[in-house]
Amino acid sequence: MARAPLLLLWAEDDSVIPFNHAAAWHSTCSHAQLTSVAVGGHRILEAYVEKILKFAKGKALLGIYSDL
Repeated sequence: MARAPLLLLWAEDDSVIPFNHAAAWHSTCSHAQLTSVAVGGHRILEAYVEKILKFAKGKALLGIYSDL
């Protein structure tokens, strides 16, 4: 069974869901790529949209996401 790519992008200063939760998620999803940033808070998606798009577009080039 093929697994969809999974990027865990976590801010170390997230006060809503602390960074230590990232390791727990990563340990249950062995196919995931964990990337952390020092600053971004809980609204990390807005702060790092370019990094997220680069990850997704890279997967599209591999044929995993054909609609990007």
